[in-house]
Amino acid sequence: MAKEIDHEKWDFVEVNSNTKYDAKLPFLEKQMRLLTDGKRHEPKIEEWIKIMQDEASDFNPWNIRNNKDYDISETKLYNIMKKQILRDNVDEYIIFFLPYPISISINENIYLQSCTDYLKAIYNRLTDDICLTERKIYAIYPASEKNQFALRDLSTDNIELIICEELEKYFSYEVVNKPMEDLLETILFGSD
Repeated sequence: MAKEIDHEKWDFVEVNSNTKYDAKLPFLEKQMRLLTDGKRHEPKIEEWIKIMQDEASDFNPWNIRNNKDYDISETKLYNIMKKQILRDNVDEYIIFFLPYPISISINENIYLQSCTDYLKAIYNRLTDDICLTERKIYAIYPASEKNQFALRDLSTDNIELIICEELEKYFSYEVVNKPMEDLLETILFGSD
């Protein structure tokens, strides 16, 4: 059980263990301003999507697997996550909430075990660059089915898929009408 904290730097504290959790959106300040500008709340969704598409082009599964010179620390997402981790206290666990499906997570699909995982590649590099031994870093992002989310402790390969219908009023995502062969080819080899 966790309780929400409104006067401290962290967002939640687990009642029994007193573990502190800080929830984060891994966005640049400019990206956040495009989504909301305070009281006027006039989001610029199309501009935000263009910036996010540009950021997504940083990820190249083929290079991560096959190019020894590929440096994931040059990607925007890596740098955003690293900066946000370093900003927090070392006794806080961090939960990155990504409102887009950063890694394909399909329940009970053994073919996905060999696909390149952007979050795992970022986490592995983070462990090389900063000390994470006393911390847990989690990610929550939409999975393949409507209202289904992947919950991951990035230090493991385990993905827990959960259903959360309450978030549907804010956004919804699902993989629709894509033949499995095409989906697997995109996952394993990237898209051109």
